Amino acid sequence: AEKCNFDMEPQCGRPLGLAVDIDGGLLFTDAYRGLVKLHFGADGNVSRTEFLANEAEGIPFKFSNAVVVTSTGRIIFTVSS
Repeated sequence: AEKCNFDMEPQCGRPLGLAVDIDGGLLFTDAYRGLVKLHFGADGNVSRTEFLANEAEGIPFKFSNAVVVTSTGRIIFTVSS
């Protein structure tokens, strides 16, 4: 498999912000893929990757960059255009 390099960044991804949600999933923003969540199995390995959001009202996000989870579980993330 070809290794990722700077020129391949849009295909390989660029994870930026990290947060743990209230059910223990790892949330991260990827500059190109938007908001992503990793689910973990009982063995601690990633069991599923869920792409949560990469557009709003049909307009793709240009550069997702930070994520936080509030004490009530609300997920807030930022996008730069």
